[in-house]
Amino acid sequence: MELSIQEINLYNNLVKDGKALQILCPFNENQEFPDMVISRMDSSDKVYFYCLSCQASFYPGINLIEKIKGYISLSIS
Repeated sequence: MELSIQEINLYNNLVKDGKALQILCPFNENQEFPDMVISRMDSSDKVYFYCLSCQASFYPGINLIEKIKGYISLSIS
């Protein structure tokens, strides 16, 4: 199961509207700046996240993918 960039954009809009939780960096102990995680695409068109604060990159696991898709499903219905 993977995420598309369209799904990430929709999810980010839900976060801005206060309808979904922000994605946090699992490596950054200092969550003082939680909005420092941005989405990117790799050379294989897979979505991953990059933390501007600690400069860590991470791919979403199944739990995060299900969480994102769940918020999107709730917003559509």
